[in-house]
Amino acid sequence: IGNFSSKESAQGLRSILEKDYLQKGVLKISKTSNNKFRLFTGPYSSINTLKNDYFQLNKYGFSNLDIVKNDKN
Repeated sequence: IGNFSSKESAQGLRSILEKDYLQKGVLKISKTSNNKFRLFTGPYSSINTLKNDYFQLNKYGFSNLDIVKNDKN
């Protein structure tokens, strides 16, 4: 969903999005480097679940979302 320079910024957006339309626990925050944090959602078990979350985020102007494959599994 987005990259942030502080964890507090990522948590703030997560709180807003969860309050308004996404269920709690869907959005996660990971630390990507020393001062960079990523707000993301997933993993998805079906394309329909991904599609539903995409349309929910699109209502707020998130129209260009990247799909990233996690190779940690």
